[in-house]
Amino acid sequence: MTTELHTILLSGGHEIPNGTLLEVSRGSESAAINLKVKFPGQKDYRTIENVAIKDGVALIAVKLLFFSYAKENRAEVREIADRLFQDGFLTWLDYKDLKPGDNWKTRIDDVIQRADYVLLFLSSTSVSKVGYVQRELKYALEQMQLRPTGRRYIIPIRLDNCDVPRELGEIQWLNLWQEGAYQKLIDAIEEQ
Repeated sequence: MTTELHTILLSGGHEIPNGTLLEVSRGSESAAINLKVKFPGQKDYRTIENVAIKDGVALIAVKLLFFSYAKENRAEVREIADRLFQDGFLTWLDYKDLKPGDNWKTRIDDVIQRADYVLLFLSSTSVSKVGYVQRELKYALEQMQLRPTGRRYIIPIRLDNCDVPRELGEIQWLNLWQEGAYQKLIDAIEEQ
């Protein structure tokens, strides 16, 4: 039996970044392929085995992560974003993904809606700051209400020993300074 492959897409309607490198080979299961994927800027290929082909389409499960943070915490957040990107996740940060001429408010709202997860980086600065970081928090909470009950969507990440905003009181947060925190984050993202 021959199965034709016409298109490779990312799950969730996420766009494949321009310049992505793909190596395709036959999978061990029928109507499946093995892929080696390398997004622009990644050091290594990520191997995904036995991606099913349905109606000529292979759908790659890659999570899109939106990063919400105070600009004062950009260096710390960038380090985590770079690490997650190298580990095979699509990361969206304002400083790298907004282009000149973009309506930044519209673009940010769109990405929050499409994101698989919103990573909210909390610090003494961000929780006390008046401004757009508070709007992103409120908009992410609105979007969470549109998702199935119990589905993980917002992941609060404390950068320091700050108070967690009242609105996040029922969502478990991650203390980034604790041993094994990065692996806990990966597990939370990959589990669903």
